[in-house]
Amino acid sequence: MSDKTLEEKLLELWTIDDIIRDEDGNITNIYLRDDVYDMLVCLTYPHEGTNGKFMMRAELKRDFDRWDNVSCEVFFDNEEDVEVHPNDVWELLKIDDFAYDDDDEDMFLMEGI
Repeated sequence: MSDKTLEEKLLELWTIDDIIRDEDGNITNIYLRDDVYDMLVCLTYPHEGTNGKFMMRAELKRDFDRWDNVSCEVFFDNEEDVEVHPNDVWELLKIDDFAYDDDDEDMFLMEGI
């Protein structure tokens, strides 16, 4: 078991673009960027809208819209389960050529990686 916080683990793998906090200072969202694969990830912390789970939403940078559908959405039961490695996210984005088809509006949804 690692003594590192989730944020420290993410910082080892990603560039952190932004951290959104609520009025009490608790993290609600972390926006991650990977320049190798040219993609963005939003990691949402558990709340009622995610049924108490962490939610990762990923998309190519050119297509990312925080309010729109994304090609990849993954839920994690708890912080220890959160595995958001750029290589794994890229593989999920490539499934069924989502990463290459600008007209594809389907969403790939799965429970954990």
